[in-house]
Amino acid sequence: MKLFFLRHGEAAYNKHDDIRELTARGCDDVKRVAQHQRAALADVQRVFVSPITRAQQTADIVCREAHILATRETVDWLIHEMPLREALAALARLDGNVLLVGHQPLAGKLVESLCGLHAGTTSIGTANMIEMEGDAFISGALHIVHHQSP
Repeated sequence: MKLFFLRHGEAAYNKHDDIRELTARGCDDVKRVAQHQRAALADVQRVFVSPITRAQQTADIVCREAHILATRETVDWLIHEMPLREALAALARLDGNVLLVGHQPLAGKLVESLCGLHAGTTSIGTANMIEMEGDAFISGALHIVHHQSP
């Protein structure tokens, strides 16, 4: 099973965090990552996206540019301030090849937990994609296969 985590692209400032939109650079960075990872993303069966605007825009771009036709679902458990345990519980129920589109600090915390890394050591930059692989989406069961930056 493969799990891809893509952090949203660079977003413009807005005092209302939930409606921040991608900048032109953010869009270009996501396109570049999607094009570089098109072959790896070919077998994605499900896409889960945070409901926040910049994550939705990022998912639109990556699905279009990487030709992902998989089922897409908007989920609250990918919001950046979601407790790690809730996101891990949701992931544990999944299988197959999955793409997640979300935010820091949750992105780094998920990668650390799923790959058995030390807590507080992982920060994922905007438009960065982490590809992980393993037998189950549970703590310590995955390993990092690839880290793609724009």
